Amino acid sequence: MSQIVYFVGAGLTKSLQQNSPVPLLNDFISVMADYLTESDVIRVALADFECDDLFEWRCDEWKDTAQSILDCDGSVPKDLLRKFQGIMKSRPSENIEMLLGRGFEKHATPYNSSAMRFCFAINDVFSRIGWNVNLPPLEQFLRKQLKLSGGRHTFISFNYDLVLDRCIREYTKGDWQPSDGYGFKIERSFNQNEGEVHMKQFDGDGGSFSSFPLRDLVLRSSPKCPVKLLKPHGSLNWLISYNWKGLTRKLFIAGAGCTRWVAWGKQRLLFSHVLLPPTKGRNGKISAIPI
Repeated sequence: MSQIVYFVGAGLTKSLQQNSPVPLLNDFISVMADYLTESDVIRVALADFECDDLFEWRCDEWKDTAQSILDCDGSVPKDLLRKFQGIMKSRPSENIEMLLGRGFEKHATPYNSSAMRFCFAINDVFSRIGWNVNLPPLEQFLRKQLKLSGGRHTFISFNYDLVLDRCIREYTKGDWQPSDGYGFKIERSFNQNEGEVHMKQFDGDGGSFSSFPLRDLVLRSSPKCPVKLLKPHGSLNWLISYNWKGLTRKLFIAGAGCTRWVAWGKQRLLFSHVLLPPTKGRNGKISAIPI
């Protein structure tokens, strides 16, 4: 049986861009700035990065503007938003993985770092893009390749988004499943409604809180499914259940529609759960970050 391996870079999703801008590693800040007027998560993450002196290119005026954004209690004046957006879009491009690396190295506690908050902003960007991309060219490519008889297909994708994941699952008519289609077993999951109900308990003044709702992920890929999707830099729908005392970790997955909820819920989740963020560099390591 033949084995076909595909290496998939960020250019895939970018090439499918329609009216919602899709970022690459070197233009992530500029593209993210297109969404900052719509999102508190993105706005705060960019301002944090500026105030944390993580960019190679720095300017006191830019930092002062970012601090003014963070100092706003409630809504941010439109003229200040436009000024900050212009700064972010005009600054020299920098590699997002290098920025994340500086951010995590600067703080001993990653769950209280600007880099961690930026990971959630990445989630928010892709949740706003959603499925607003030109899928037919990718679907046509998959039809052509996956109909090859007697072959196994392994996609190694360095993308965080779920565009390829969705197209593979739809083309295989559900034979490919996330429970084991990523090359390892995922036994638990949660869905959007359960997550939203869980988060409402944190809207009050305090007290005891229930544990995070998880359910068994029982669907497995069909034995006849010829596809595996490996994502060495992580994925927007991967999370981990973490036992701090026993140092045991168990991966679970966010169901369809949960990406934005994960992005917005970051500051209120219990520390018993962590996000598997995009890695800070191409070193093959994936670290768990408490949220």
